[in-house]
Amino acid sequence: MQPTFPRFVADANHSSEKVELSYGRSLIVAAIVAIVMLWATPRLTPSSDLLTYAAARLQARLVGGHYDIAHRNDTTVVLIDDDSLDQQKGAWPVPYRTHARWLRNIGLIHKPKAIFLDITFGRERDDPTLPELAAALCELRDANIPVFLAALPDTLGNLRLRSGLEAPAGEKPCFTMVDVRYTPSKVDRLVWSYPLWSGDNARSAALAIAQDAAGVDIARTNEAMALTWGVDNLDQRRFSMECRQARGGYMEMLPSYVRSLLGNPDAAQPICPYTRALTLSELRAPDADGARLADMLTGRYVMIGAALSGFNDTVLSPVHDAIPGVFMHAMALDNLLTYQDDYKRALEWEIWPPNVLWLLGIPVVMLAHFLHWLAQWLRGNTRLGGRLLAPPAEWRLFADAPALPLPPAAHAASGWKAKAGRLSALLRDRAARLWLARWLASKLCIATLLLLRKAAAIVLSSLIVLYIVLLAQRWLNVGTLPIVDLAIMALAAHWLGWTNRATVFLFGKPDAGPAPASPLPAREAPITRSQQE
Repeated sequence: MQPTFPRFVADANHSSEKVELSYGRSLIVAAIVAIVMLWATPRLTPSSDLLTYAAARLQARLVGGHYDIAHRNDTTVVLIDDDSLDQQKGAWPVPYRTHARWLRNIGLIHKPKAIFLDITFGRERDDPTLPELAAALCELRDANIPVFLAALPDTLGNLRLRSGLEAPAGEKPCFTMVDVRYTPSKVDRLVWSYPLWSGDNARSAALAIAQDAAGVDIARTNEAMALTWGVDNLDQRRFSMECRQARGGYMEMLPSYVRSLLGNPDAAQPICPYTRALTLSELRAPDADGARLADMLTGRYVMIGAALSGFNDTVLSPVHDAIPGVFMHAMALDNLLTYQDDYKRALEWEIWPPNVLWLLGIPVVMLAHFLHWLAQWLRGNTRLGGRLLAPPAEWRLFADAPALPLPPAAHAASGWKAKAGRLSALLRDRAARLWLARWLASKLCIATLLLLRKAAAIVLSSLIVLYIVLLAQRWLNVGTLPIVDLAIMALAAHWLGWTNRATVFLFGKPDAGPAPASPLPAREAPITRSQQE
């Protein structure tokens, strides 16, 4: 017999059942299933949030690439680095006199709009230079340069600093205390949100600067701000050689090894922070570029933080990985300057979600459901769709392969010993081994094609939905995380087939009619071993 070659056949007219789904009815079910999954899945299987957060990290790079850079240069981060501590032989904490000198040099020489010092002076320690720091703070107040000092709450919930920094009696305060606490996600420890208010009157650093120094009118709400991490830093100097410059967008959603193959040698490195930065050692360098320092400090919002060896004041950004914590406050301030009172709210899904989530969530569910419904329609009504989307039961690989030849030594018998003997006889027969190899190859081909088709459907539908989320976020003040959460659940409900099953259960089986089946090709009669010989 002539050998046959493998071929893949999936005829659109050979569908075992041509399903016509009611889009309206199944859309209602899709919305209900997605909302219930959002509420129930994290409670039943907390690890399921990992998929949502992984998708949200990709979405954060897409959103960050489209973030408006209009206010990017309004804020500058000044880092206390190891070189700036040489005079103190690397000692930390430095004397209060040193902080006073840093504040005077930045504030009185370069005239920024405001200064935020992300160093908490809460612990009482014996240092006779404390009055020099208090005097420097009052000098900056008199020069109309507001200073914001990081503080933590006491046992009563009120922000406090150590004694000795207060303004002289009868004078207005020389600085404003701001809250620097934040809460990373319990799932991935990343910073997705930034609290603006805490307690009765305590404000965060970014909010206080935006209101008092920038004059932004922001009404108090109960929701934290969903932090949008900017990405575009191609025209900035690298923060360090251990990070890279990037533009953001779809390219940053690709795995690092793919971007390396596309010609990006630094693809494995994290993205550098969005905000411009310089170090204190640059400020006191004898060859410092005066024009560059003036551009970065004069008329800017300056935030001073620590980036010292062994110093653990770092946060985990969904875009930049581990960075000094002061960059989080700088990014939050940029969000408030960009969005003002329409900043993105960090909302959460409940059984009855907030109205603004409905406004953005319903179109996302409709889109996810439409993609699934469109695939069903294409499979049942177009030849190309029938070929590409046909179920595996209609696939015919090696359709003209002969039946398995049965060697004479493998007669039918009962019992496991007889079955083992029959299998052994088959494996000793060359024709049987060839048939088994082709059968295993066909199953492997089917499994591979199923995997590729499912992966392509998941990637394509996810990219479409995430891009729609990006467009919708430009008009609504909702953060990335809850909408990505909804999109993932809506798509997962379709990928797992739950929407179809729920529709059938609630509304009865959708209209279906058997399509005319094309006749199967005639198979050759089985050829026994004795006939071949």
